[in-house]
Amino acid sequence: MVIRIREEEVEVVRGSASAVYNISLQLNEAQWIMLLLNGYRTLEDQSAEGIQYLRVLFPEISSVFWNADNF
Repeated sequence: MVIRIREEEVEVVRGSASAVYNISLQLNEAQWIMLLLNGYRTLEDQSAEGIQYLRVLFPEISSVFWNADNF
């Protein structure tokens, strides 16, 4: 996937093998889920390139609850 950031707009689109990217982060499914659920701190061991974008797009959160969750 590609995350396009333009001014105040963020768009997620399918990646292309022929495109040239400013920053490329390779994530597996587990890392992607961890970003969504726990924020950027789960990937702090990744290279410094791109971490500033991850901080903005996936801020640190303590927990996620959905309307359908029951305890």
